[in-house]
Amino acid sequence: NDQVPNFLLRNRMADNEFGMSLYNEAFTTGLAFNEDGLAMACMGIAADDIDGNGRTDLFVTNFRDESNTLYLQDTDGLFVDATNPAGLRAPSYPFVSWGTQFLDADRDGNVDVAVVSGDVDDYTKEGGQYHMLPQFFQNEGRMRFRELTAQEAGPYFGKKFLGRGLARLDWNQDGLMDYCVSNVRDPISLVTNVSEGAGHFVSVVLHATETARDPFGAVVTVKAGEATYSKQLVGGDGYMASNQRLLQFGLGDASEIEELTVRWPSGRELKLTKPPIDGTLELVEGYSVGTLWLGHQPQSLKVTP
Repeated sequence: NDQVPNFLLRNRMADNEFGMSLYNEAFTTGLAFNEDGLAMACMGIAADDIDGNGRTDLFVTNFRDESNTLYLQDTDGLFVDATNPAGLRAPSYPFVSWGTQFLDADRDGNVDVAVVSGDVDDYTKEGGQYHMLPQFFQNEGRMRFRELTAQEAGPYFGKKFLGRGLARLDWNQDGLMDYCVSNVRDPISLVTNVSEGAGHFVSVVLHATETARDPFGAVVTVKAGEATYSKQLVGGDGYMASNQRLLQFGLGDASEIEELTVRWPSGRELKLTKPPIDGTLELVEGYSVGTLWLGHQPQSLKVTP
């Protein structure tokens, strides 16, 4: 919300025709303001567990002369502004940022951040900016991010755009997460990931049978080696965009998954022991057979519902 405190609307459920009752809990959870106690512009939002504690964290894009904001959920329902120690505060001040997504571009297990920007008015005659560079922040571990240069990330990051929406997908099914950007007065940008030497991975596509087919709110947890990764399928992504309904886990050097757990919105749970890696698992709630996709090639996958 522009220059007013953020909302966090929690559904406490209710016995009415809608089956819900929404309460704003942003003030009590630490999401209403940034660490300086300021309300920000707040355009785009990305959600993922980026610190590996099993709780969903948030990244919010803002207007120029404000920083984007990284909110880490340190205990259930309580958030801390970790933008500055993560190295994400200073690089965002000159930008009017919109679309943003979390993705693990090199599949090392550390989730990165992509951001697109562009002003709403042309201030170039006053020495300001209108079109702006897209940004990619690599997670170097220990919750520290570094903005990659165009020489490091690719020529797309050396051209200025009026970027708006940003949606994550693996359009060519090569196991590397790409993304698509909508631009004002420019064609769509399809940013294709061609990273070399990327780590192992597993991707998961879910279909529910007891709730909506796209099971928003489903949580997938992966245990690989000493690491545990958790992701939730969310419906509202970035800014005026919606991601491919695919959850990808970068595994780094881990060559095996001990256990993969799906917690469906219905309350049902599915556990897979030592599932295949370096492919996509397509799972249907309650079914004993899924599909393993290796690139464009499907194989039958036995599961225990």
